[in-house]
Amino acid sequence: LIIFFIGLMAPALNIVSEKEKNTLYRISTTPASSLTIFLGKFILFILFGFLEMMYTLFLAIFLYDLRITGSIYATIVILFLLSCAAISIGLFISSRIKSMQQALVMLPLIIIPSFLISNSFFPPEVMPDFMLYVSKITPMTFSNHALNSIMIKGFSLHEILPDIYVLIAFTLIPLILFIWSYRRMKY
Repeated sequence: LIIFFIGLMAPALNIVSEKEKNTLYRISTTPASSLTIFLGKFILFILFGFLEMMYTLFLAIFLYDLRITGSIYATIVILFLLSCAAISIGLFISSRIKSMQQALVMLPLIIIPSFLISNSFFPPEVMPDFMLYVSKITPMTFSNHALNSIMIKGFSLHEILPDIYVLIAFTLIPLILFIWSYRRMKY
């Protein structure tokens, strides 16, 4: 949950802040392409997300005695893909938001329902059928299913490939939309 929250908030607030300070406009006048600029931003947030993910996992294992039945490496891969998806979604959202006030209102409206419908707190059996379909719009659902399969049931990455493919799609599609919408962004 923390990984999704930080991964979504940090890039979105950063880009909105840069829009408000006209830093993005100044960067856009350099000879670097928009793809280069935002792949650089994406990689920076990926590194930040990876460090945050490793810190959170370290605390969960050593402080709270979290036991992982499956592979720790498979767990790290899924958490990394969740972080990438959250960062991509955060970047895309930031291209649509004009001010910090809008960001501070909009982001919780995305994050809180994502937590609640992603089978983090409730098993899918207690949710109404239509909510099971709605829960597919958030990467949290797929990462939670994959983490549950790895950490509790001991599955390998090969056994959860559909979840991995969806998390990759949640990374690539918003990132492509962000790069595409950056060209149309008004400073």
